[in-house]
Amino acid sequence: MDMETNEVKEITDAYLDELEGLCQKATPGPWESEPGRTTEVLEYEVWSDDGDSRSVCVAILSSRDKRWGFNEANASAIAASRTALPLLIGEVRKLRAELKDLKDDLADQAAEARWKD
Repeated sequence: MDMETNEVKEITDAYLDELEGLCQKATPGPWESEPGRTTEVLEYEVWSDDGDSRSVCVAILSSRDKRWGFNEANASAIAASRTALPLLIGEVRKLRAELKDLKDDLADQAAEARWKD
């Protein structure tokens, strides 16, 4: 990741390691989100039910702001990412390993075919 722009140019093994480290340090999942309302504010709390029902973060929007749906969508995305990100990292690693095995097999077959000719 480009630390100045937060832009990911390529999903490298180092970037996957960085993301995996963040997941390992975060509050255990799965996370859930639900709306709560106070007088002038609508908040969406993201929480983890790991026995202590901890609040992970809260997205808050003033009732004067007409973008209520943004907080709900943001809270839902944050909650879903806690479970999805480790799964996606694992899937990328698995598919990379399978691709490497296929490339190795193909290279072996090509080498054998050259010897036969």
